[in-house]
Amino acid sequence: MDNKLIFRGDKISKHYGTPQNKVLKEVSFEIYESECVGFVGESGCGKSTLARIITHLTQANGGDFFLKEKLMTNLSKIEKKEYYKKVQMIFQDPLSTFSPRMKINEYLLEPFINFKLSNRKGAQISVDKIMNSMKLPLEYLNKYPHELSGGELQRIVIARAVLLDPELIICDEATSALDVTTQKQIITLLKDIQKERSFSIMFITHNLALAEQICNKIYVMKNGKILEEIGTKSIIKDAKHLYTRQFFTAGRLGEKFCDA
Repeated sequence: MDNKLIFRGDKISKHYGTPQNKVLKEVSFEIYESECVGFVGESGCGKSTLARIITHLTQANGGDFFLKEKLMTNLSKIEKKEYYKKVQMIFQDPLSTFSPRMKINEYLLEPFINFKLSNRKGAQISVDKIMNSMKLPLEYLNKYPHELSGGELQRIVIARAVLLDPELIICDEATSALDVTTQKQIITLLKDIQKERSFSIMFITHNLALAEQICNKIYVMKNGKILEEIGTKSIIKDAKHLYTRQFFTAGRLGEKFCDA
């Protein structure tokens, strides 16, 4: 059976200042159930702006996006609250996600309180269970963010993102601030949790090798546009654009790619 369409963007555009200063130019894409979809490209290509639009942190100047074919472009405050149950975001710097005055337990309980989903006892059971899934000791619930490492904090961020059983998790360079060993652990954990809970992932990265390893397909972006959609089995062979082939070859060699 074919997977169901979970999320769709239709000609999303964004400019700052004048309409000529376009950051996104009619970007269209599809994300299906349980997929991990990569959005790759050089810094400034528009991939993070796209994520901010989808999470209503900034507003598009044109186009629409849909969750299970339901229009989500312009939502009321109440509608946004419901939307955030289904679409969660993981940012690059885990420490910036936390209030330094909140213990980890308070941070993880907050979604249940905010959405009035469970009583305190039931919420705590869910929090304890997700901590076990994240392979973190329950004692960490009584710690403050500054007492944990970057990798441990990112595990907590992932835990909070999946607690509400979202349809889609957006990872915006979610592992780029971590060392290589920790990065691998976090990615393995994220994929394990995805298999367990069947959510989809929008994976924004400039790490080409990483995208190649974990994504089902990749959208290659350049200058605010999607150049092409490509599978990850044979990127160099199947790429239609010279830019894509050069970009991925340079990424595999660990070089900084410059478009001449």
